[in-house]
Amino acid sequence: MIEDLIETGQYKEALQYLNDMDNEQVRYQRLVCLYGLKELQQAKREGMKAKVLAGETYYDVVAIYVSILKDLEEFEEAINIIVEELSMPYIPYQYETVFNAAYDELLLAKQEASFDGVTQDIENILTKKDTNEDLLYMAIEQMEGMNIRRMIVPIRQFIRDNDQPDFAKSLLIELMIDQEIDEDLEVVKKGVHYDIN
Repeated sequence: MIEDLIETGQYKEALQYLNDMDNEQVRYQRLVCLYGLKELQQAKREGMKAKVLAGETYYDVVAIYVSILKDLEEFEEAINIIVEELSMPYIPYQYETVFNAAYDELLLAKQEASFDGVTQDIENILTKKDTNEDLLYMAIEQMEGMNIRRMIVPIRQFIRDNDQPDFAKSLLIELMIDQEIDEDLEVVKKGVHYDIN
């Protein structure tokens, strides 16, 4: 009955029957339900306990616990757990495959989250008036190793702003040329408007 409720996505109803916290299968099913309901903080708390107490359900608990951590964007902790599991002398093949895939996904998600944060910081620097020039040039230097197509809107605004440093505008244009960005842009330097492609 409980399995049927879980399979049909009736997690709230299933949780009403899952109260025996001494039973490891119940602890695992509670994790599935809490994860399905996106009650991630509660799932994380119960997942920590379930992982320590698990026997037969150990690998299933670890797999869902890592998924919970990933959704909470706690990538380091999730990666550490996966690395620990993969370094064990024995791990069932089906879980080894799952954990290897999870490891790759976690690294990618961590990188994307980091990249999005850096991109947002750079966009804030470009759109802010009276930005510290040292900070501005450090941001432009960091952009050299990035795909700046995603930042074309703040770049466009920056090079159109007569109050922004002309040298910084030249560096941005050079970056766009290096990355072969084909856009019609308007640049304002010393009050003179230039159309470039």
